[in-house]
Amino acid sequence: MKILALDTSTETAGVAVVESNRILGEDTWNTGMTHTTELIPRVEKLLKKLLIDISEINAVACAVGPGSFNGLRVGISTAKGLALVRELPSVGINTLTAIKESFDIKAENICVVLPAGRKEVAYSFMNSSDMQIADPETVCSQIDRPFWLTGEVEDHIRERFSELLGDRFIGVVEPERSRVGMIGLLGEKEIMAGNAVNASEIKAIYLKRPNITKPKKYHYLQG
Repeated sequence: MKILALDTSTETAGVAVVESNRILGEDTWNTGMTHTTELIPRVEKLLKKLLIDISEINAVACAVGPGSFNGLRVGISTAKGLALVRELPSVGINTLTAIKESFDIKAENICVVLPAGRKEVAYSFMNSSDMQIADPETVCSQIDRPFWLTGEVEDHIRERFSELLGDRFIGVVEPERSRVGMIGLLGEKEIMAGNAVNASEIKAIYLKRPNITKPKKYHYLQG
């Protein structure tokens, strides 16, 4: 089974093809705000490189966030379009979960972060299923020992965490697999387990700020 994976959660976008627990090929790029114009051409380019026709794709997996509103909308809409036309099984994969699963050894002292706009991050600790959106101050208030950051750690995020954590900030550790590749591998696992859905059921993830911050409305990250 060949699975096409799409990830437009953030400005770093990606496409991949997975089969039998192997990443056959992938492409990641900094898309900025051009998800709409770049995604399909990148899919076509990757498939051509792998000598795979679109008709050979058997399922679609896509990132459902947290991430940017516009980015997720493009990725999910594209996944739906590709899957619904041929009635392909589909699955949505949590972006933070994909990053966590990209590590073979899941050390507890790692915090996964994604940019969320407004100087905030979407985050989850490696040993926790909880996922929130907050400013770096709120995240750092929960860290009482040396910690790594991973995910999409922009320069200003790294600098702010380093400033707030001081000696508790070890640095940034890179995942052992690409985010989009892991989305494809997790998607294959879910589909093989019988957890595929009709593409029309795939929805983006909303996150709520933690109660210890000033209450605000639910929203898409970066929305």
